[in-house]
Amino acid sequence: MGGDPRDPQRGAPGKLKAAARHWADQRQGGRDELAEDLELLGLADQIKPGGDQSFGVWPENTTTVSAFVALDGHWQLGRSADGMQQLRMPPEKIKDTLELMGVKRRQWPEVFNDLLVMETEVLDTLFGETE
Repeated sequence: MGGDPRDPQRGAPGKLKAAARHWADQRQGGRDELAEDLELLGLADQIKPGGDQSFGVWPENTTTVSAFVALDGHWQLGRSADGMQQLRMPPEKIKDTLELMGVKRRQWPEVFNDLLVMETEVLDTLFGETE
């Protein structure tokens, strides 16, 4: 799989973002999107969703999502370019995690970029727009 996000072999866009939102939502006490959708459709009293909080991960995203989960607890406050404090995944922790997971070095750029996509989605989910 190439690093080009337009590469058709990369799968449907947005799956990493969905995984990141799921992770962030669980950190906030868990948001049940299915229950919300059923409520909006007026079907909440007719269909009761199960309590399964699992989230499916596509095989091509397994390494990235595994690294993302392994980085749980390593987020830090850092400084953005304009001097503001910003929550982020430190790049050195990402590198250490990828090494410890045995991810091949040639995969690092793609996984790193995918982790940044997930990081941005988490920040958007937790705090609103990051841009």
